[in-house]
Amino acid sequence: MNLARVSLLGTLLLYFLLSWTYVAGTPVQELSLPDSVPQAQRSTPVVAGLGPDEKEYLIYVRSLAETGKLPRPTPEQRKSEAEFVCYQAQHPPLFFLLSVPLWKIFGSQGVLFWTLWRGLCVLLGAIAIALAAKAARLVFPESKLVALSVPPLMAFVPIFGHLMGHVSNEPLAMVLGAWSWLQVVRICREGRVPTTKQSLWLGLALGLALLTRLTSAIWCLAAIVALGMVFKKRSLKPLAIALGLAMLMLAPWLLYNVTSYGKPLIRPFDNPLLANGATLADFFGAGIRPSGSPTQFTPLITVLFWAATGWTPFWLIGSLLPGSYDGMVQNAAYLLLVDLAIGLTLFWNASQVRRKLAPSDPVIRAALWAAGSVLFFLVAVVLQQMLFVDWNVLQSCGRYFTAAAPLLVLLLLTALEAVTRKLPPSAKLTVGGIAALALFLASLHTTSLVRQFYTGNPTQKKWQRIAPAGSGRAYIVSDTDES
Repeated sequence: MNLARVSLLGTLLLYFLLSWTYVAGTPVQELSLPDSVPQAQRSTPVVAGLGPDEKEYLIYVRSLAETGKLPRPTPEQRKSEAEFVCYQAQHPPLFFLLSVPLWKIFGSQGVLFWTLWRGLCVLLGAIAIALAAKAARLVFPESKLVALSVPPLMAFVPIFGHLMGHVSNEPLAMVLGAWSWLQVVRICREGRVPTTKQSLWLGLALGLALLTRLTSAIWCLAAIVALGMVFKKRSLKPLAIALGLAMLMLAPWLLYNVTSYGKPLIRPFDNPLLANGATLADFFGAGIRPSGSPTQFTPLITVLFWAATGWTPFWLIGSLLPGSYDGMVQNAAYLLLVDLAIGLTLFWNASQVRRKLAPSDPVIRAALWAAGSVLFFLVAVVLQQMLFVDWNVLQSCGRYFTAAAPLLVLLLLTALEAVTRKLPPSAKLTVGGIAALALFLASLHTTSLVRQFYTGNPTQKKWQRIAPAGSGRAYIVSDTDES
């Protein structure tokens, strides 16, 4: 059995053990959701998972299964008292459509249903790890360090395990994104312009990914950069075929939004940082304190958010850094050290690409340019969402960056190769093993914090109430009654 296979199988074994902590440790509970379900069901509690947004995903699936319709994003947009309301209605429906059979078969069995549904997401995460590992080995075909390190560098980053261990559409989006990226790398390694058949397969993967989650647009960008750098003008036709098919598949959902809400993309949240007269000058100057925020936002605080939430779930920061929310400010030196390490990693990668890798292997050069382009694109998206849509997106930066994990792991791999380039092969593998072990221990610590969190917070509020659009808050929770 070769090194790559041993590493993958060992990583998956530990990944499943960690994932079970999330699946078994995150409670399910009977909840009443009077503003989210049809009028006839408002007094009937439903068994829902307490993981982030899990009850919203359940509402989405129930709407498809029980009414055959997509849910509405806010109560104001509900056209009938028989419709469901779900603020995750902003997402395309593919994952939720695929979950409908599971709900119809096991929905009445409470804990079993949630175990199976979460288990499906864990399994999708494992598939994403395997696809990413295969793609990375194609990018670095001669590197034993890559063969050893790819699976653990992806699987054991704490935010990855957290996202795969709860129900969401992100695991499926990552699988489809990793599949599309693997196709791109294979085409580049073959050195031949993609055939029409290959272009259509790539378009299918991209289209399905976009129908799962719109952040999958990053894989379209990755394909454009990688294929464009390897094949130059010859890539125009295959890219047009692939991206054209992907957009054709997405078009019905966009058209549905236009006819239902008057715009192709919907967003139920409305709390941008640049609201109530705040300006960019304020942001770059004294800072802006939005409604509902316990801290003042400046570029520095924004960077601290990226450092904190890019690696661990936001709601665990209080356990990792004393001071909870404001712990990011109190522990600025620690978090800036994390960002500095990331910045040096990227700088080191850039120098290696320029001096070592680019002249000898155009596929490595193209892949790393694709990874860098996607990273900067995601940073720009987070800034745009924070400033003009909803500042709370900073709490979910990790979701954005982890969505590109099969691609961004290449930056970490290049850094490892750069750091160990003068070491003998056995020493290189030792460094890779130590890095993998360190990440595993960090992820293990995070899972213990998750169990502690739910032990101390075993229940959520009884009633969920959604505030009107433009109210400055995404939703309001009350534990009393509808008044």
